[in-house]
Amino acid sequence: MLKKLRYAALFTSLAFGFQSKSQAQCLSGACQAQATTSASQICPGDTAILTGNGGEALLFNDFNNQTVGQGWETNNTTVSFNNPCGANGVDGTPYLWFGNLSGAGQRILTSVDFDVAAGGVINFDLRFSIQAQASPCEGPDLANEGVYLQYSTDFGANWITIFYFDPNINGSGGSAASPYTQWANYNFVMPPGAQTQCTRFRWFQGGNSGAGFDHWGLDNIYIGALANPGNTTFIWLDNGAPGNVPRPVSPTVTTDYVLMYATLTDTCFDTVTVEVLNYTPFSVDAGPDRTICPNTPQTFDGTVSGGVAPYTGTWVFPAGAGTDPLNFSPGPQNAGNFIFTASHFCEPGIFVSDTLVVTIGPPQFSVAADIDSISCFETNDGAINITVVGQTPPFTYLWTPGNLNTQDLSNIGPGTYSLTVTDTFGCQIDTVYTLSQPDQIAMNFIDRFICSDDSVVINPNPLPGVTYSWLPSAFFTQPNDASPVFYGLNEGPQYDTISVAVEAISAVGCGRDTFTIYLSPLPQIALGIEGFDTLVICNKDTIFLSNSLSNVDYPAITDNLWQDGATSAVYPTNTAGVYWLELTNSAGCTARDSLELIDAFPPAPIIDPIFYACGNEFIQLFATNYNADSTDVLWSTGELTDIISVNTAGTYTLIVSNGCAADTVTTELIQIPLINEETLPNIFTPDGNDINDVYTVGSLFEYSAKFNVKVFNRWGNKVFETEDKEINWAPKNISDGVYFMTILYVDCKNEEKKIGHSVTVISSK
Repeated sequence: MLKKLRYAALFTSLAFGFQSKSQAQCLSGACQAQATTSASQICPGDTAILTGNGGEALLFNDFNNQTVGQGWETNNTTVSFNNPCGANGVDGTPYLWFGNLSGAGQRILTSVDFDVAAGGVINFDLRFSIQAQASPCEGPDLANEGVYLQYSTDFGANWITIFYFDPNINGSGGSAASPYTQWANYNFVMPPGAQTQCTRFRWFQGGNSGAGFDHWGLDNIYIGALANPGNTTFIWLDNGAPGNVPRPVSPTVTTDYVLMYATLTDTCFDTVTVEVLNYTPFSVDAGPDRTICPNTPQTFDGTVSGGVAPYTGTWVFPAGAGTDPLNFSPGPQNAGNFIFTASHFCEPGIFVSDTLVVTIGPPQFSVAADIDSISCFETNDGAINITVVGQTPPFTYLWTPGNLNTQDLSNIGPGTYSLTVTDTFGCQIDTVYTLSQPDQIAMNFIDRFICSDDSVVINPNPLPGVTYSWLPSAFFTQPNDASPVFYGLNEGPQYDTISVAVEAISAVGCGRDTFTIYLSPLPQIALGIEGFDTLVICNKDTIFLSNSLSNVDYPAITDNLWQDGATSAVYPTNTAGVYWLELTNSAGCTARDSLELIDAFPPAPIIDPIFYACGNEFIQLFATNYNADSTDVLWSTGELTDIISVNTAGTYTLIVSNGCAADTVTTELIQIPLINEETLPNIFTPDGNDINDVYTVGSLFEYSAKFNVKVFNRWGNKVFETEDKEINWAPKNISDGVYFMTILYVDCKNEEKKIGHSVTVISSK
């Protein structure tokens, strides 16, 4: 494994390379060292040649992290890094590949601008695919499908070619004869014209035959300056040998060799490992004995364990021999012992062997099938379940038609199915299975329209001896009945589309059918105001009856029908009576609404102007001379009833209205007070000062139909009598003292009452 060190400074500077052309940062390089070996594994006593390269690395991308990485000004093509075309590059690691994902346009990888005024090298690995191989490994073959290595000193405006990799080199036509179809390293000295302070480089394929053609790849791209002996140190650290001179080494144990490249300002290292392989005892296994059918392809792959690779292996068998792994088709002449022999890379004279016995014979297994029959005519619910008993698993399966590789088949229809079962050694058994189906029960249901809220019998004439089942069951009152009842509700506005499936089964046949029920909403209808059953005709005026609800977005209305057979959308009338309208839509669904028209005239209510209440009792207020069934009332109290109960004196207003007009009447509630001794004055002072000189009760007895007052002194002599309802007793020259008063009156309940009352007279002497 090559270990690249000291790239932190390089990648920090490369991060500035992704700027626009007008702001390009022309980068200088960082220290770079690269150590390689002619052989990473040797036997004791063998020699490997170490080589070293070093300089100022402007760019180094090995793509081992499977990304394009830094240092590129453009990458306008999709590339892959999953090594789709064979070995992993020159050094066994991931590489950048322009495959079918790169599309059919130009395929370009362009660097940022570098300062290469002091010169340097461009070093990289490149490979073309071989012509006519499968995508993404199909190679270029035409002269215009090659790859250019180019540079530009004017920020990409113009490009100068350093080298062109021609896929038709030596007339090879992109075949394996082309040297470019194998991974190889290419090194180019920086052309004098490229040695500027701002130069960029690119690998460019200008033409191809499409996304699936003309593929190629890059790896280990290095752009940098050469070592300057005057100010650099370039040596192997273990012995101080020059780093730029090939160095033979013959280690006896696995050894790491460290290469150092140092300038006046920077030092970097690279390490290469030479592994010394030592022989250790090992064992081999040729694998289990096997019985195979004649001339079936086989792979014999021996295994080696317990030692240290690498090994070489060979096979010897009756009438033949070959290297490991051995791929061929044994015949009867090859039956017998197959001997696998292995030797170590460093001790080719030491052999270890193992033997397996090959028997040529018929298949050593049997095939049985469990067949699930098809349930119904033209129904793909059959199955074939396979059981294999015997040797040698694992088994593979191939069904035709369909070229299916499953062991079992399910959800299959009627027909003939062929199966080939192959064991792990290629022996095959062929079988054929036939699945039949029941006779067809023909059903010819057609799509139909059904109205919302309708109960409809489906299949009213079922076939005798046949049982039925219906789906979806939620729409059928008896989903397993031969003639089920369909019921559904649809509030609209659009049709509900219900796919109905029916299965019919008899003793010898079966049938399945599907059809569609379009569940239609009913027409939206309301005569007059929705929810009102009556309307008023005022003064015999003409009114125009029509549907007040919209059927926009509902199935179209096709017919209007009135109670007398009229078919117009609007029906004029001035006659009281019951009217109805029936609408029919395009699905044949109908809906009806009715309305009663009532003759009406402006109301003329009459109310007593005054109502009397006795004390705090409740009095019912009401008006007459209007039709309570066809009018609305509103009292000033906010009540909406024809009669209201009140016990508060005041003025009350009633508004009576119908569909024609409104009228207002007013009444007054007068409260007649309840009178007792406590409500009467019991003292007065007739002293001539005009203050409390007169005994009076005001309007207490205003509403009495009969009234008489008598006043007696303490000796029983009458001193005063009056029928004045206010009394107004104003005595002169009367003695002070207590006087007895009797009051005869009719109260608010029209009952005659008598009150006895004492009055104290105080006058000034």
